Amino acid sequence: LQADARVLCLGEATPFYYRGERIVYQTTWDRGPMSRIMRQAGDDPAAWIDALAREGFTHLLVNSTMLRIWERERWNDPLITDERISAAAEFATAERRFPNGITLYRLPAPADG
Repeated sequence: LQADARVLCLGEATPFYYRGERIVYQTTWDRGPMSRIMRQAGDDPAAWIDALAREGFTHLLVNSTMLRIWERERWNDPLITDERISAAAEFATAERRFPNGITLYRLPAPADG
C-alpha cells in the first residue's frame, strides 16, 4: 500500500500481526470506528463508507469468515455483521481478494472531496 494509506481491519482475529499507526482495527472486545459510524449514520452503508473516508481511511480489510463466526457466537457488536459490512463494501472497490476469505477494499474519496 501507499505510504499514506490508512486501513481499518474488520473481522481480523490476529490484528497484532499488523504494525504501524496507519492500521486500525476493532475486535470482539472493543468498539471501533465502524461501530461508532454505524450508530451515528443509521442504516446507510454508503454513508458508513463516506464517513470512514472522511476520517482518513483509504482501505477496509474484511475477514468475512471471522465476522460470521463472531456473529454466530454473539461475540461481536451486533451491528457488525458480515451481511452489513458486505453491503457497505459494495460502495468500495475490491483491490485484492486473498485465498483465506479476506478482502482488501479501496475506499472512494469523501463525497464532497
